[in-house]
Amino acid sequence: RKESSAASDVYKRQVLIERARWFAGALAELGGDVLVARPAVSAWQRPDLDDDDIAVLAETWNAVGDAIAESGIRLGLHFDFLSALRVGDGLRKLVAATDPGRVGLALDTGELTIAGVDPHDFFHRHADRVVLVHLKNVGAVDDIGEYTVRNAEHHVRRAGGSRAVPRWYVEPVSYTHLTLPTTPYV
Repeated sequence: RKESSAASDVYKRQVLIERARWFAGALAELGGDVLVARPAVSAWQRPDLDDDDIAVLAETWNAVGDAIAESGIRLGLHFDFLSALRVGDGLRKLVAATDPGRVGLALDTGELTIAGVDPHDFFHRHADRVVLVHLKNVGAVDDIGEYTVRNAEHHVRRAGGSRAVPRWYVEPVSYTHLTLPTTPYV
């Protein structure tokens, strides 16, 4: 990277940290305790995150976690199905590169499922880091890689992609088919 780009990255990180501090202060005043943040841009914007990029992201989110802890707020990174972290092994690498004491995870069952990640397995692998769970039912899985399409936020999430998925997130017609486990998961 060029020096000017590195200087720009440092400035952007400082702006992000200061904004996170402000939101953490507001959350603390309102009685909240978790700041949820999207850890990376969409895949169509950066389909080529390498190990150096993951290291920069990890360093940034570790710094944000430190900054907001001053207000008693925990950080929860929220992976979404359009994320550049879907490419390769980005999500696993970022989770491994961040400090569990500073960076938690906001587990969104719908986003993980659409991305082809088993939320049950993800939870069990990272239970000690999960600071928030968002339960969603999904109507489809992006198993054809449409998250990489330019402007996927509109083309895929809002318009349904090439399959014209009417709704990625759905409500069950009836809850009578749901049963709770009688024994805890091991």
